Amino acid sequence: MCITTNYDQLIEKNFEHFSGGHVTHHVRTHTYKNFIADLRSPSRTILKLHGCVTNTAEIVLDRKSYFNAKADNPGIYDAVQALSTVNTVLFLGYSISDPDIQLILESVHARTRADHTHYALMSKFEHPSLRQAIGSTYNVSFIEYPAGQHREVPLAVADLWKSVKEERAGRGIP
Repeated sequence: MCITTNYDQLIEKNFEHFSGGHVTHHVRTHTYKNFIADLRSPSRTILKLHGCVTNTAEIVLDRKSYFNAKADNPGIYDAVQALSTVNTVLFLGYSISDPDIQLILESVHARTRADHTHYALMSKFEHPSLRQAIGSTYNVSFIEYPAGQHREVPLAVADLWKSVKEERAGRGIP
């Protein structure tokens, strides 16, 4: 499952490229009514929480459209909240500034205090107090790289993958 607030087609185009042009996923937006069926299926899904450029009328860009998206499609947002409650989420290329995601993470953390955090790979915070405040409010640990140094991202992802494998091995999980 890949959830994005971006409305461009970068993720699906990359999936298509790296799969040799094969369709390996379904693209869904916040207006899709059978999202739970997709969650229960073996198919891979990209959920575009703020719509897609292929349908500009559905794009979520401002406070009113955020509200309307939630009011008109609460099941999608409930599902994302449930996924965030029972899974560790890795945020890639996300600034933790989106109101939808902030509300979901805040709600999940307020209701279900957990020792296990979510993770966000992002540019280094300008001040440590911002990292601490955001991290403690949303239960997110940050994997930071120097601002503007996006070439460092693959190395950070590789380090994270190594850490995950070591943690899993330490728990006897293949």
